[in-house]
Amino acid sequence: MNYIQQAYKGLHDWWRYLVGTIVIFAFWQIIGMIPLLIFLGIEIMNGADLKAATDITKMSAMLGNNLFLFLMLFSFAIGLVGVILSAKVLHKQSFLQLTTTRPKIDWKRFWYIFIIWGIFSIGSTLLSYYLAPEDYVFSFNLKPFLILSVLVIVLIPLQTSFEEYFFRGYLMQG
Repeated sequence: MNYIQQAYKGLHDWWRYLVGTIVIFAFWQIIGMIPLLIFLGIEIMNGADLKAATDITKMSAMLGNNLFLFLMLFSFAIGLVGVILSAKVLHKQSFLQLTTTRPKIDWKRFWYIFIIWGIFSIGSTLLSYYLAPEDYVFSFNLKPFLILSVLVIVLIPLQTSFEEYFFRGYLMQG
């Protein structure tokens, strides 16, 4: 059985995808954005420019890069919860069924592509540096780096997983 055929194992009426998309969007763009709105509201009440709340660069400067990144990525993590709940409740599909047609997740395949993609990313970055070293600036501060590392390691996989499950999986099945 291929992945597309697996979509028909659960309940797949058109209205379930419509309701599920609304639920997922609400989790992602409403519930997930509440923390960002709270932090922006606090900054505005403390005298920050209201116009800054409509400009991503200004919001990032106002809140700090790491906090802003966390708040933006948090919404995707909440959106992923919406995808999982919609699949379970509306479509009677497990998270495993959203992920693979196999009886369990094949971690060897996961790590293989992770390593291949890592080699490609590192290689292209090194090539870019070799071709145009003037485009790079070295600045290292341990504390912000460690905070950013934790954010990236934990939240970027949740963000990319949300996008894959929602845009390539959920919406394509509907």
